[in-house]
Amino acid sequence: LVLVVLRTEDATPRPDGLELAAAIVWRGVVYGFTDGLLLAVFPILAVFSAFAGSALRQRLLGKIAIGAMALAASLGITASYHLGYSDFRSDKLGKPVAGMPLTAAPTLLTLSPLGAPIAHAAMHTAVVLHSYETDTFLPPHPAVAPATEPTPSPPVAATRPVSVYFFRGEALAPVEHVVPDTRAVGAAALRELLEGPTAAEQETGIASAVPEGSELRALTIADGVATVDLSGQFASGGGSFSIGGRLAQLVFTLTQFESVTEVELELNGEPVSVFSAEGLEIEGPLSRATYEQARSDSLEASFLPAVLVERPAQGAAFASPLRVTGTATGPFTLAIVDWDGLVIVEQAVTPPTGARTAFDVTLRFEPGLYPRGALIVSQNRETIAEIPLP
Repeated sequence: LVLVVLRTEDATPRPDGLELAAAIVWRGVVYGFTDGLLLAVFPILAVFSAFAGSALRQRLLGKIAIGAMALAASLGITASYHLGYSDFRSDKLGKPVAGMPLTAAPTLLTLSPLGAPIAHAAMHTAVVLHSYETDTFLPPHPAVAPATEPTPSPPVAATRPVSVYFFRGEALAPVEHVVPDTRAVGAAALRELLEGPTAAEQETGIASAVPEGSELRALTIADGVATVDLSGQFASGGGSFSIGGRLAQLVFTLTQFESVTEVELELNGEPVSVFSAEGLEIEGPLSRATYEQARSDSLEASFLPAVLVERPAQGAAFASPLRVTGTATGPFTLAIVDWDGLVIVEQAVTPPTGARTAFDVTLRFEPGLYPRGALIVSQNRETIAEIPLP
Protein backbone atom coordinates (compact mmCIF):
# COMPACT_ATOMS: atom_id res chain seq x y z
CA LEU A 1 0.00 0.00 0.00
CA VAL A 2 2.86 2.40 0.73
CA LEU A 3 4.39 1.58 -2.65
CA VAL A 4 1.04 2.28 -4.34
CA VAL A 5 1.10 5.79 -2.88
CA LEU A 6 4.72 6.43 -3.86
CA ARG A 7 4.23 5.17 -7.42
CA THR A 8 0.84 6.83 -8.02
CA GLU A 9 1.43 10.43 -6.98
CA ASP A 10 4.28 12.90 -7.04
CA ALA A 11 5.66 14.35 -3.87
CA THR A 12 4.13 17.66 -2.74
CA PRO A 13 5.15 20.26 -0.12
CA ARG A 14 4.17 19.50 3.44
CA PRO A 15 4.24 21.43 6.73
CA ASP A 16 6.86 20.92 9.43
CA GLY A 17 6.97 20.64 13.17
CA LEU A 18 3.79 20.35 15.21
CA GLU A 19 1.54 20.82 12.21
CA LEU A 20 3.10 17.80 10.49
CA ALA A 21 2.93 15.74 13.68
CA ALA A 22 -0.73 16.59 14.09
CA ALA A 23 -1.42 15.66 10.47
CA ILE A 24 0.29 12.27 10.92
CA VAL A 25 -1.77 11.54 14.03
CA TRP A 26 -5.11 12.80 12.72
CA ARG A 27 -5.10 12.35 8.94
CA GLY A 28 -2.72 9.40 8.93
CA VAL A 29 -3.32 7.19 11.95
CA VAL A 30 -6.79 8.15 13.27
CA TYR A 31 -8.48 8.65 9.91
CA GLY A 32 -6.69 5.67 8.32
CA PHE A 33 -7.48 3.32 11.21
CA THR A 34 -11.14 4.39 11.30
CA ASP A 35 -11.45 4.04 7.53
CA GLY A 36 -10.08 0.50 7.73
CA LEU A 37 -12.57 -0.43 10.48
CA LEU A 38 -15.63 0.91 8.66
CA LEU A 39 -14.80 -0.06 5.08
CA ALA A 40 -13.08 -3.43 5.62
CA VAL A 41 -13.37 -4.90 9.10
CA PHE A 42 -17.07 -4.23 9.62
CA PRO A 43 -18.38 -5.78 6.35
CA ILE A 44 -15.93 -8.74 6.40
CA LEU A 45 -16.63 -9.79 9.99
CA ALA A 46 -20.35 -9.19 9.52
CA VAL A 47 -20.47 -11.60 6.55
CA PHE A 48 -18.37 -14.29 8.28
CA SER A 49 -20.49 -13.95 11.44
CA ALA A 50 -23.61 -14.53 9.36
CA PHE A 51 -22.25 -17.99 8.47
CA ALA A 52 -20.96 -18.90 11.92
CA GLY A 53 -21.63 -22.57 12.72
CA SER A 54 -22.71 -23.39 9.16
CA ALA A 55 -21.33 -26.36 7.21
CA LEU A 56 -20.16 -23.92 4.54
CA ARG A 57 -17.40 -22.63 6.84
CA GLN A 58 -16.13 -26.16 7.40
CA ARG A 59 -15.06 -26.66 3.77
CA LEU A 60 -12.29 -24.86 1.89
CA LEU A 61 -14.49 -23.95 -1.07
CA GLY A 62 -17.12 -22.70 1.37
CA LYS A 63 -14.60 -20.43 3.09
CA ILE A 64 -13.51 -19.08 -0.30
CA ALA A 65 -17.12 -18.37 -1.21
CA ILE A 66 -17.77 -16.59 2.08
CA GLY A 67 -14.55 -14.62 1.63
CA ALA A 68 -15.68 -13.54 -1.84
CA MET A 69 -18.99 -12.33 -0.42
CA ALA A 70 -17.19 -10.48 2.38
CA LEU A 71 -14.87 -8.78 -0.12
CA ALA A 72 -17.84 -7.82 -2.29
CA ALA A 73 -19.54 -6.28 0.77
CA SER A 74 -16.36 -4.32 1.58
CA LEU A 75 -16.10 -3.06 -2.00
CA GLY A 76 -19.78 -2.08 -2.00
CA ILE A 77 -19.48 -0.07 1.20
CA THR A 78 -16.27 1.55 -0.07
CA ALA A 79 -17.95 2.59 -3.31
CA SER A 80 -21.08 3.88 -1.52
CA TYR A 81 -19.01 5.88 0.93
CA HIS A 82 -16.93 7.59 -1.74
CA LEU A 83 -19.93 8.24 -3.99
CA GLY A 84 -21.20 10.48 -1.20
CA TYR A 85 -18.62 13.01 -2.40
CA SER A 86 -19.31 14.59 -5.76
CA ASP A 87 -15.65 14.64 -6.82
CA PHE A 88 -15.59 10.78 -6.69
CA ARG A 89 -18.55 10.42 -9.05
CA SER A 90 -16.17 9.84 -11.93
CA ASP A 91 -13.31 7.57 -12.98
CA LYS A 92 -11.63 8.65 -9.77
CA LEU A 93 -13.85 6.14 -7.89
CA GLY A 94 -11.81 3.27 -9.34
CA LYS A 95 -8.75 4.10 -7.22
CA PRO A 96 -10.17 3.49 -3.71
CA VAL A 97 -12.19 0.50 -4.95
CA ALA A 98 -9.13 -1.05 -6.62
CA GLY A 99 -7.03 -0.50 -3.51
CA MET A 100 -9.56 -1.98 -1.08
CA PRO A 101 -8.60 -5.67 -1.73
CA LEU A 102 -5.05 -4.84 -0.55
CA THR A 103 -6.41 -3.06 2.54
CA ALA A 104 -8.88 -5.85 3.32
CA ALA A 105 -6.48 -8.76 2.71
CA PRO A 106 -5.02 -9.02 6.25
CA THR A 107 -8.46 -9.18 7.88
CA LEU A 108 -9.96 -11.27 5.07
CA LEU A 109 -7.25 -13.98 5.44
CA THR A 110 -6.92 -13.96 9.24
CA LEU A 111 -10.28 -12.53 10.48
CA SER A 112 -8.20 -10.27 12.78
CA PRO A 113 -9.89 -6.85 13.24
CA LEU A 114 -6.45 -5.21 13.48
CA GLY A 115 -5.07 -6.18 10.08
CA ALA A 116 -7.01 -3.89 7.74
CA PRO A 117 -6.91 -0.79 10.01
CA ILE A 118 -3.13 -1.07 10.43
CA ALA A 119 -2.64 -1.47 6.67
CA HIS A 120 -4.96 1.49 5.91
CA ALA A 121 -3.28 3.69 8.55
CA ALA A 122 0.12 2.90 7.02
CA MET A 123 -1.14 4.01 3.60
CA HIS A 124 -2.58 7.29 4.92
CA THR A 125 0.57 8.04 6.91
CA ALA A 126 2.61 7.56 3.74
CA VAL A 127 0.27 9.98 1.98
CA VAL A 128 0.76 12.63 4.66
CA LEU A 129 4.53 12.34 4.39
CA HIS A 130 4.75 12.01 0.59
CA SER A 131 1.80 13.67 -1.17
CA TYR A 132 0.29 15.90 1.49
CA GLU A 133 -1.87 17.91 -0.91
CA THR A 134 -3.54 14.90 -2.58
CA ASP A 135 -7.33 14.67 -2.82
CA THR A 136 -7.29 10.95 -3.74
CA PHE A 137 -5.77 9.16 -0.75
CA LEU A 138 -6.72 11.56 2.04
CA PRO A 139 -10.25 12.36 3.25
CA PRO A 140 -12.44 13.15 0.22
CA HIS A 141 -12.74 16.82 -0.63
CA PRO A 142 -15.90 18.60 -1.80
CA ALA A 143 -15.87 19.31 -5.49
CA VAL A 144 -14.35 22.71 -6.20
CA ALA A 145 -16.73 24.96 -8.06
CA PRO A 146 -15.33 26.52 -11.21
CA ALA A 147 -13.91 29.97 -10.67
CA THR A 148 -16.37 32.73 -11.44
CA GLU A 149 -16.12 36.45 -11.51
CA PRO A 150 -16.92 37.81 -8.05
CA THR A 151 -20.29 39.49 -7.80
CA PRO A 152 -19.66 43.18 -7.17
CA SER A 153 -20.95 44.35 -3.83
CA PRO A 154 -23.63 47.02 -3.95
CA PRO A 155 -22.22 50.48 -3.22
CA VAL A 156 -22.40 51.46 0.42
CA ALA A 157 -24.50 54.57 0.93
CA ALA A 158 -22.53 57.47 2.40
CA THR A 159 -23.58 58.58 5.87
CA ARG A 160 -22.70 61.37 8.25
CA PRO A 161 -23.26 62.09 11.94
CA VAL A 162 -25.62 64.87 12.99
CA SER A 163 -26.62 66.25 16.36
CA VAL A 164 -30.24 65.81 17.39
CA TYR A 165 -31.21 68.00 20.34
CA PHE A 166 -33.17 66.27 23.09
CA PHE A 167 -33.37 66.94 26.83
CA ARG A 168 -31.24 65.61 29.66
CA GLY A 169 -33.27 66.56 32.68
CA GLU A 170 -34.57 70.05 31.86
CA ALA A 171 -31.63 71.14 29.69
CA LEU A 172 -30.97 70.71 25.99
CA ALA A 173 -28.51 67.94 25.17
CA PRO A 174 -27.25 66.99 21.69
CA VAL A 175 -27.19 63.29 20.80
CA GLU A 176 -25.32 61.97 17.78
CA HIS A 177 -27.37 60.14 15.13
CA VAL A 178 -26.17 58.89 11.76
CA VAL A 179 -28.15 59.88 8.64
CA PRO A 180 -27.63 59.58 4.87
CA ASP A 181 -25.10 62.12 3.56
CA THR A 182 -27.27 63.90 1.01
CA ARG A 183 -28.33 67.46 0.30
CA ALA A 184 -31.42 66.73 2.40
CA VAL A 185 -29.38 66.21 5.56
CA GLY A 186 -31.39 68.87 7.41
CA ALA A 187 -34.65 67.04 6.73
CA ALA A 188 -33.00 63.78 7.83
CA ALA A 189 -31.93 65.36 11.12
CA LEU A 190 -35.48 66.67 11.66
CA ARG A 191 -36.95 63.22 11.10
CA GLU A 192 -34.58 61.85 13.73
CA LEU A 193 -35.79 64.59 16.08
CA LEU A 194 -39.46 63.81 15.45
CA GLU A 195 -38.79 60.08 15.85
CA GLY A 196 -37.50 60.74 19.38
CA PRO A 197 -34.66 59.20 21.37
CA THR A 198 -33.91 55.49 21.05
CA ALA A 199 -34.62 53.08 23.89
CA ALA A 200 -30.90 52.96 24.71
CA GLU A 201 -30.76 56.76 24.86
CA GLN A 202 -33.82 56.89 27.09
CA GLU A 203 -32.06 54.55 29.52
CA THR A 204 -29.36 57.22 29.93
CA GLY A 205 -31.93 59.88 30.82
CA ILE A 206 -32.48 61.39 27.36
CA ALA A 207 -36.06 62.59 26.66
CA SER A 208 -37.92 64.76 24.16
CA ALA A 209 -40.68 67.38 24.39
CA VAL A 210 -41.81 66.67 20.82
CA PRO A 211 -45.22 64.92 20.77
CA GLU A 212 -45.38 61.45 19.25
CA GLY A 213 -46.90 61.40 15.78
CA SER A 214 -45.43 64.75 14.71
CA GLU A 215 -44.50 64.63 11.03
CA LEU A 216 -42.33 66.71 8.73
CA ARG A 217 -44.34 68.01 5.77
CA ALA A 218 -41.71 70.19 4.12
CA LEU A 219 -38.40 71.98 4.72
CA THR A 220 -37.01 74.81 2.62
CA ILE A 221 -33.83 76.80 3.25
CA ALA A 222 -33.17 80.20 1.66
CA ASP A 223 -30.86 83.04 2.71
CA GLY A 224 -30.08 81.39 6.04
CA VAL A 225 -33.75 80.93 6.99
CA ALA A 226 -35.16 77.41 7.33
CA THR A 227 -38.93 77.25 6.90
CA VAL A 228 -40.26 74.10 8.54
CA ASP A 229 -43.77 72.83 7.84
CA LEU A 230 -44.88 70.31 10.47
CA SER A 231 -48.12 68.47 11.11
CA GLY A 232 -50.56 69.94 13.63
CA GLN A 233 -49.61 67.22 16.14
CA PHE A 234 -46.41 69.18 16.86
CA ALA A 235 -48.48 71.81 18.74
CA SER A 236 -50.55 69.38 20.80
CA GLY A 237 -50.46 68.79 24.55
CA GLY A 238 -47.96 69.79 27.21
CA GLY A 239 -47.45 72.75 29.48
CA SER A 240 -45.43 75.87 28.85
CA PHE A 241 -42.07 74.13 29.38
CA SER A 242 -42.93 71.34 26.95
CA ILE A 243 -44.27 73.79 24.34
CA GLY A 244 -41.22 76.03 24.54
CA GLY A 245 -38.84 73.07 24.81
CA ARG A 246 -39.91 71.47 21.53
CA LEU A 247 -39.34 74.77 19.75
CA ALA A 248 -35.85 74.98 21.23
CA GLN A 249 -35.14 71.41 20.07
CA LEU A 250 -36.28 72.35 16.58
CA VAL A 251 -34.15 75.50 16.43
CA PHE A 252 -30.93 73.98 17.78
CA THR A 253 -31.20 70.86 15.60
CA LEU A 254 -31.53 72.97 12.44
CA THR A 255 -29.05 75.74 13.28
CA GLN A 256 -26.18 73.27 13.68
CA PHE A 257 -25.86 73.53 9.88
CA GLU A 258 -23.94 76.49 8.46
CA SER A 259 -26.69 77.19 5.94
CA VAL A 260 -29.25 77.89 8.70
CA THR A 261 -29.20 80.79 11.14
CA GLU A 262 -32.97 81.27 11.72
CA VAL A 263 -36.05 79.05 11.75
CA GLU A 264 -39.64 79.87 10.77
CA LEU A 265 -42.40 77.46 11.75
CA GLU A 266 -45.48 76.43 9.79
CA LEU A 267 -48.19 73.99 10.81
CA ASN A 268 -50.11 72.21 8.05
CA GLY A 269 -48.82 74.82 5.58
CA GLU A 270 -49.85 77.89 7.63
CA PRO A 271 -47.35 80.32 9.24
CA VAL A 272 -47.45 80.31 13.05
CA SER A 273 -47.45 83.44 15.18
CA VAL A 274 -49.22 82.05 18.26
CA PHE A 275 -48.08 78.51 19.07
CA SER A 276 -50.31 75.90 20.76
CA ALA A 277 -53.14 76.27 23.24
CA GLU A 278 -50.62 77.82 25.65
CA GLY A 279 -50.67 80.91 23.44
CA LEU A 280 -46.91 81.16 23.10
CA GLU A 281 -46.23 84.13 20.84
CA ILE A 282 -43.59 83.75 18.12
CA GLU A 283 -42.33 87.14 16.99
CA GLY A 284 -40.38 86.58 13.81
CA PRO A 285 -37.88 83.83 13.05
CA LEU A 286 -36.31 81.92 15.95
CA SER A 287 -32.54 81.59 16.30
CA ARG A 288 -30.01 80.43 18.86
CA ALA A 289 -29.73 84.02 20.00
CA THR A 290 -33.39 83.80 21.07
CA TYR A 291 -32.22 81.45 23.83
CA GLU A 292 -28.59 82.45 24.41
CA GLN A 293 -29.36 86.16 24.86
CA ALA A 294 -32.61 85.74 26.76
CA ARG A 295 -33.01 87.10 30.31
CA SER A 296 -31.78 84.63 32.89
CA ASP A 297 -35.30 84.37 34.40
CA SER A 298 -37.05 83.76 31.05
CA LEU A 299 -38.50 80.50 29.74
CA GLU A 300 -36.14 80.56 26.76
CA ALA A 301 -33.04 80.81 28.97
CA SER A 302 -34.19 77.88 31.13
CA PHE A 303 -33.62 75.40 28.30
CA LEU A 304 -29.86 75.96 28.26
CA PRO A 305 -27.58 74.54 30.98
CA ALA A 306 -24.86 76.74 32.41
CA VAL A 307 -22.47 74.76 30.20
CA LEU A 308 -23.87 73.41 26.93
CA VAL A 309 -21.49 70.86 25.42
CA GLU A 310 -22.32 70.55 21.74
CA ARG A 311 -19.30 68.48 20.74
CA PRO A 312 -18.91 65.63 21.39
CA ALA A 313 -22.60 64.85 21.28
CA GLN A 314 -23.70 61.86 23.30
CA GLY A 315 -22.91 58.73 21.30
CA ALA A 316 -19.86 60.20 19.54
CA ALA A 317 -16.57 58.32 19.37
CA PHE A 318 -14.32 58.32 22.42
CA ALA A 319 -10.72 58.88 21.35
CA SER A 320 -7.74 61.10 22.05
CA PRO A 321 -7.46 63.96 21.32
CA LEU A 322 -11.06 64.77 22.25
CA ARG A 323 -12.25 68.19 21.09
CA VAL A 324 -14.95 69.72 23.31
CA THR A 325 -16.91 72.75 22.11
CA GLY A 326 -20.02 74.59 23.23
CA THR A 327 -21.14 77.65 25.16
CA ALA A 328 -20.95 78.53 28.85
CA THR A 329 -21.68 81.24 31.39
CA GLY A 330 -18.64 81.33 33.63
CA PRO A 331 -15.79 78.99 34.63
CA PHE A 332 -16.30 75.22 34.70
CA THR A 333 -14.36 71.96 34.71
CA LEU A 334 -14.21 69.16 32.15
CA ALA A 335 -13.16 65.66 33.17
CA ILE A 336 -12.98 62.40 31.28
CA VAL A 337 -13.53 59.29 33.39
CA ASP A 338 -13.30 55.65 32.41
CA TRP A 339 -16.10 53.12 32.89
CA ASP A 340 -15.05 52.60 36.53
CA GLY A 341 -15.18 56.33 37.32
CA LEU A 342 -11.40 56.80 37.36
CA VAL A 343 -10.43 60.31 36.21
CA ILE A 344 -8.32 60.07 33.04
CA VAL A 345 -7.83 63.78 32.40
CA GLU A 346 -9.26 66.94 33.91
CA GLN A 347 -9.10 70.57 32.79
CA ALA A 348 -10.48 73.84 34.12
CA VAL A 349 -12.01 76.23 31.59
CA THR A 350 -12.44 79.93 32.37
CA PRO A 351 -14.64 81.81 29.90
CA PRO A 352 -15.83 85.24 31.01
CA THR A 353 -18.50 85.29 33.71
CA GLY A 354 -21.90 86.66 32.75
CA ALA A 355 -22.76 86.56 29.07
CA ARG A 356 -22.83 83.16 27.38
CA THR A 357 -19.65 82.69 25.35
CA ALA A 358 -18.28 79.94 23.15
CA PHE A 359 -15.44 77.64 24.23
CA ASP A 360 -13.22 75.20 22.34
CA VAL A 361 -11.05 72.85 24.41
CA THR A 362 -8.95 69.82 23.37
CA LEU A 363 -8.43 67.08 25.95
CA ARG A 364 -5.54 64.69 25.38
CA PHE A 365 -4.97 61.35 27.05
CA GLU A 366 -3.20 58.08 26.31
CA PRO A 367 -5.16 56.46 23.47
CA GLY A 368 -6.25 52.86 23.24
CA LEU A 369 -6.66 52.16 26.96
CA TYR A 370 -10.19 53.37 27.55
CA PRO A 371 -12.81 51.75 25.29
CA ARG A 372 -15.68 53.46 27.11
CA GLY A 373 -16.12 56.35 29.47
CA ALA A 374 -17.92 59.62 30.13
CA LEU A 375 -17.34 63.36 29.91
CA ILE A 376 -18.21 65.04 33.21
CA VAL A 377 -19.08 68.76 33.16
CA SER A 378 -19.09 70.49 36.53
CA GLN A 379 -19.35 74.02 37.85
CA ASN A 380 -18.76 75.10 41.42
CA ARG A 381 -18.10 71.41 42.24
CA GLU A 382 -21.60 70.43 41.09
CA THR A 383 -22.06 68.11 38.14
CA ILE A 384 -23.97 69.80 35.33
CA ALA A 385 -23.90 66.97 32.81
CA GLU A 386 -22.52 63.46 32.43
CA ILE A 387 -22.19 62.54 28.76
CA PRO A 388 -21.61 58.83 28.05
CA LEU A 389 -18.88 58.15 25.49
CA PRO A 390 -19.01 54.70 23.87
